[in-house]
This record gives sequence, structure tokens and C-alpha cells, in this order.
Amino acid sequence: MSMGSDTIKVLKDIIDSKLAYKYVLCTLLSSEREFLTTSELGSILQYSTSYIRRIVKEMEEKGLVILERLQPDDRILVKIPTELKKI
Repeated sequence: MSMGSDTIKVLKDIIDSKLAYKYVLCTLLSSEREFLTTSELGSILQYSTSYIRRIVKEMEEKGLVILERLQPDDRILVKIPTELKKI
């Protein structure tokens, strides 16, 4: 029984995003700063900024990170909620 290529792609995307969650959290926890921008995270983790923005938006919906949007330059600051830092 073989899986279709669509199923394999969906599974790969799920695994990749879960790994990205861990990479983002580890990077934020190991940073000496309270927050990092999405472009800084992308640079550190070697992901595109657009991919990081998608990942951190998903993480925000799950309560894993806090996002602050800066105007007018549209930068996004990413930080870990205080409750998670205590764990």
C-alpha cells in the first residue's frame, strides 16, 4: 500500500513546521535579548522571512509566542510568553 504524493507532501509539511516550532523556541530561549525579529530568526535559522512569519503566526495562535507588530516599518518582534520561560 503506497501513499499518494499529496499525502507525503502534507506529512512532510507537518513535520517541517513542528521542527521549525522547536527551532524558533530554542533560538528565542537561548537569545540574550527579550525578543528577536522575524528577519533575525530567518537569518539565524536559515529560513526565509516569509516562512518564519507563517510559522510564528501559527505559534502565536497556539500561545507559544507573542508577536508585536511595529509600525511603520512592518517589522514583527517575536518573544516567548513569561509563563513559558518559567518551565
